Amino acid sequence: AIHRGKSQVGQESVSRPEKAKKHQRQDAVAQEGEETEAEEPGKGKEESVQAASPEPAEALSQEAIGRLAAGSVIDTSAMTAADIGRLFYSQEIPEEVFSRMDGVSYQENENIIPEDLRYLRLLHVGFDGQTHIGELIVNSRISAEILAIFRELYAKAYPIEKMLLIDEYQADDSLSMADNNSSAFNYRVIAGTERLSKHSLGMDVDINPK
Repeated sequence: AIHRGKSQVGQESVSRPEKAKKHQRQDAVAQEGEETEAEEPGKGKEESVQAASPEPAEALSQEAIGRLAAGSVIDTSAMTAADIGRLFYSQEIPEEVFSRMDGVSYQENENIIPEDLRYLRLLHVGFDGQTHIGELIVNSRISAEILAIFRELYAKAYPIEKMLLIDEYQADDSLSMADNNSSAFNYRVIAGTERLSKHSLGMDVDINPK
């Protein structure tokens, strides 16, 4: 199940490119057949100063984007709908990702093994209006459905503040929720009980839980 705050989110699909401006630094001196005048004493060359901005999409390959950490902001202005669609994908949990989970959100158990889970990379619109990279761990049985839902949420510019693995919060559900982090898999029991949560099987996703 996918929960948006207290509400349920239905399944949807499709993606949308987002517009953003690319900033470039240009320095030029015009010469029209006349000799350049000497620089006045104490006057240096004019410098162009830019504020920090998302990495230009055309400067990043899909592989390069795949290496960016979850939470990174990217510029999708030069991407086609197909380019954006390729940034929503599911795979078996990579070794480097499992090393973050092992002994944290994933505990040795008899109910689920890492091969039953999938690592999802996707895009979401942050509360700042920019495109962010997100990541989730879900059960392999629902991975395609979850990707379709998040592609539609992205197409509709539905704002999601954060989407990081709960291991960034030491698998502490309270800390993750307090930070309004959207997450899925976490091998744990339901608070106040001895029953396993659906999150333990990667079958539950919380969106903007705060």
